[in-house]
Amino acid sequence: MIRACTRTSIIHLLVLLLWGAAAQAASDPFPLYDCIRPNVEFWKKIYGEYSTSQGLIHDSDNLSIVYGTVDLGGDGGGCLTPAAALRVEQAKEKYDRILAELAAGKAPETDEEKRVAALFGPQAGPDDFAAARSRIRFQLGQMNRFREGVIRSGLYMGEIKRIIRSYGLPVDLAYLPHVESSFNYRACSKSGAAGIWQFTESTGKKYLTVDHTVDERRDPLRATHAAAQYLQHAYEQLQSWPSTITSYNYGIAGMVRAQMAKGSYPRIFTDYADGYFKFASRNFYSEFLAAREVAKNHRAYFGELGIDPPLKASEVVLPGFMPIVDLARRVHADLDTLRELNPALREPVFAGRKDVPMGFCLRIPQKSSEQLEALVAGLGGGGERPREQKRGRFYEVRRGDTVSSIARAHHIKVNELIAANNLGRKATIRLGQDLRIPGQEKEAVLDAGNVEQPEQPEEQPAVAAVPSPEPASAPAAPASAAVPAPEPVQQVAMASGGKGAATGGVPLLTAARIKVAPNRAPAARPAPGNPAVVTGHLAVEKVITRKGRTYGIIHVEPSETLGHYAEWLEVPAQEICKLNGFKKNQAIRIRQAIKIPLNRVARKTFEERRFEYHKGIEKDFFAAFRSNETRRYQVRKGDSIWTLLDRFDVPFWLVKKYNESVDLNHLRPSQEIVIPVVEKIGEHRKHPA
Repeated sequence: MIRACTRTSIIHLLVLLLWGAAAQAASDPFPLYDCIRPNVEFWKKIYGEYSTSQGLIHDSDNLSIVYGTVDLGGDGGGCLTPAAALRVEQAKEKYDRILAELAAGKAPETDEEKRVAALFGPQAGPDDFAAARSRIRFQLGQMNRFREGVIRSGLYMGEIKRIIRSYGLPVDLAYLPHVESSFNYRACSKSGAAGIWQFTESTGKKYLTVDHTVDERRDPLRATHAAAQYLQHAYEQLQSWPSTITSYNYGIAGMVRAQMAKGSYPRIFTDYADGYFKFASRNFYSEFLAAREVAKNHRAYFGELGIDPPLKASEVVLPGFMPIVDLARRVHADLDTLRELNPALREPVFAGRKDVPMGFCLRIPQKSSEQLEALVAGLGGGGERPREQKRGRFYEVRRGDTVSSIARAHHIKVNELIAANNLGRKATIRLGQDLRIPGQEKEAVLDAGNVEQPEQPEEQPAVAAVPSPEPASAPAAPASAAVPAPEPVQQVAMASGGKGAATGGVPLLTAARIKVAPNRAPAARPAPGNPAVVTGHLAVEKVITRKGRTYGIIHVEPSETLGHYAEWLEVPAQEICKLNGFKKNQAIRIRQAIKIPLNRVARKTFEERRFEYHKGIEKDFFAAFRSNETRRYQVRKGDSIWTLLDRFDVPFWLVKKYNESVDLNHLRPSQEIVIPVVEKIGEHRKHPA
């Protein structure tokens, strides 16, 4: 009887324990599986212990195997200097030699060899050590970036949680931007993902306005609505939060295939390796769990922090298109404040080339209800507001052109042309460069200080500038997996739009401050990588009218897709496909000739939109990255431009700037090309008051 009671009690206790575990799992939609515990612990150390002046050499499959720490020196800015990159390579080589000796059957002798062998456990044999040689990886620390992200997150975190909760989603999804961007509101990846949620242009356009005037990916709150919609849709498809979060890096379709192949998330994590499901995708959910843990318990990791206070602002919907300088005057705010409060507004608006669009919800310094009511009434008064956006023009520099000849042809002053294009101290142009031609509207001057007088060399015609930079001596810096890997790149015009982080206060030149002799223009040749220089053949090359229909001929430039053409032409993409005889979902290639319909949108309008798109790509990129060095690379067998872009982690359009005479789509072994070395510009903290 006693035994029976004891057995019953034990069974009852087990039932209670199982029920309690199930209830706890149900209360937290983000389970910590045993198979990912080592990975979560690894990322907690990356986020909470190791700064960007340090890094870990580890096994890419088994993150519990950490060979050692590398001290990178410097100020921890996150960019690997040549000396730091050399230290990383030397550390990798050191552990590769040890593993090679162990794989050859040599018994460990030194303390370091014994320590490395012990990391694999007593059952490890030569085959285990041999296989591990290909899995040696370096991971940069992120502690200082993460800490700054926690501080920044206070600005919007409360509202972000409210938005996520309003969609019926787990509120802890609000910690996902710590993985994506460290809550850096100006974050921009080399592949063009932007904002704290790091939307690519193609994905962002499904939920947000993304063009050369407004890019809502950069607005933390509007982008949070988009992220919530994406996550809601993904969960409906996947019915698993670990898989849903992984899809944010790998894509919904990819995770559907993974579930069909393996079923549960633990099996996907341990066994799935198809396609591009590599280190970044495999670790993305573990990174999220680690980031959530560190952010929630930031005092334990970083001590007391001065978290940024929540943003306080009012919003008004604009009844028409309005210049930003006019709005600043009406709301009694300076342009810097409006820029910080409205990160979705792009540089052309603050430069005065474009108006703030009609219907835009403008964020302004907080007002009382009475003040806000009076302001709204004032914005609606004073006559009917413009219902169209400002128009613009551009010109592609041709052989024999000079600054003065272009200015004369367009009936503008030389100094106006220089100011409109930020041509720099020497005010030079180059063959194939696209220049903005200022219209009757004048550029808004945000900061006319520190403007240097341009030189006045003898007038020379534009020439084809072929760069010949010195090769860089440093090896390529190992990639950090703290930022998710880009989507696979195929041999087509790149799908990512390449929009990026807000540029901050960009000084513009005042025409009155620039003195250039009207008949003496500088020669054409600014250095590649100048964000003020847009290259590429962006004009419609030929216009044909047949049977009452007009179409143009263009050649595909990097980062363009049929979707872009459809948007700029205001036609369905199917119409362009039909005009060109394309099959459904047919890819297009760089430099491929394309026919475009010009019946709905004028040629000049299409060219302007195309120009502004490429101008935005380059300006945004150089707001977040710099390229002061290059290296020469000799093409090897099996190389393609797409494998090289992935290896060196640089965008196609930037490589094209340095290799204008090279057909990058058809590289040959032993051919030499120039690869720019790209570094991330140090992060800075500047937020709305």
